[in-house]
Amino acid sequence: MSEDSEWTWLLEEIKLLKRDWKVFEASHISKIELERLQLLSEGLMLKEIAYKQGVSEWAIKQSIVSARKKLKAKTSAETVVIFTRYKIYKALWVYIQ
Repeated sequence: MSEDSEWTWLLEEIKLLKRDWKVFEASHISKIELERLQLLSEGLMLKEIAYKQGVSEWAIKQSIVSARKKLKAKTSAETVVIFTRYKIYKALWVYIQ
């Protein structure tokens, strides 16, 4: 990979991070949805999250579906990707400041 293509790739990733940050900020994700997305992004299964939070697996699924709709994501996996990009962009923004 040439140096120019590496920079192009990095700039595209930054654009995606910024886009997802704006989408996330405008989505009004609830605190509980954030907590559940965090656990999902850490690799926990729905059943594990439900057990950890003392709720049903159905309640976890509904939170993820709600977050997915708010973020206009097509799948739960895309929801987690948007959430992860949001966390990265937010961390970078704090670092840059």
